[in-house]
Amino acid sequence: MISVIMCGTSELTTPLQDRFTRVCLELSRKYPDLDGVCKECGCTHLNACVLAENGDERTFCSWENNRQTLCTNPSCLAAAAKKARAA
Repeated sequence: MISVIMCGTSELTTPLQDRFTRVCLELSRKYPDLDGVCKECGCTHLNACVLAENGDERTFCSWENNRQTLCTNPSCLAAAAKKARAA
């Protein structure tokens, strides 16, 4: 099982990165057709989720779909699947 260490950040979280992630998430929710921002967590290719760490090596999320609106973070995939079932 993958445990997500940090969502929407590729380095240790700073206040600026937290704000960037929140703004991206707000934009992706306001404009659902916005490509390049995960609609569930707000990460981008520049601000990816850290899925695992092994010493100095990190594993980051990638994009689940071609439009780049859903990342491969297991939490995001589960949330998107739950929304799809509810629809």
